[in-house]
Amino acid sequence: MRARYSSFLPLIVCALIAGFAYGWSYTFKDVPPMLIRGFQPGAFPRLVAGIIIALSLIGLWQARHAGEDRPGALPREFHLSVLMLGLFGGLALIGDFLFALMIGCAGLAWCWGERRPLVLIGLGLVAPVAVVLFFDAAFQVRFPRGFLINLYYG
Repeated sequence: MRARYSSFLPLIVCALIAGFAYGWSYTFKDVPPMLIRGFQPGAFPRLVAGIIIALSLIGLWQARHAGEDRPGALPREFHLSVLMLGLFGGLALIGDFLFALMIGCAGLAWCWGERRPLVLIGLGLVAPVAVVLFFDAAFQVRFPRGFLINLYYG
């Protein structure tokens, strides 16, 4: 019986951390200047924390009804994804955010088994550019400057 509850522990911890972040977002008084036109100070963190809580609850429900005492080992794709997200973070810090987003989108698809070059190129070019254009047009969010973003902003 003890193993069964230990399999729920990661999901419970995720939900608790997200709940803490959700509550903490009510203490925000200022919003960064680049978000001032599109969001209230706590709206985006609440959205992200709410999604994490919902996904944790879905995971708890699925784990409870799966009937397994212990979850299996994490797949290789998970570890590759963690490395790819680390690469994305490093590229975003030292380089261009849009370039990092392009590498990250195509890289995550590759980590999970996508090998068709046209699909990877589409995910690496179309999806990040669409995200930047959407957030710029809909929320008036300005992204960190870099070579590719400077071409867009002029």
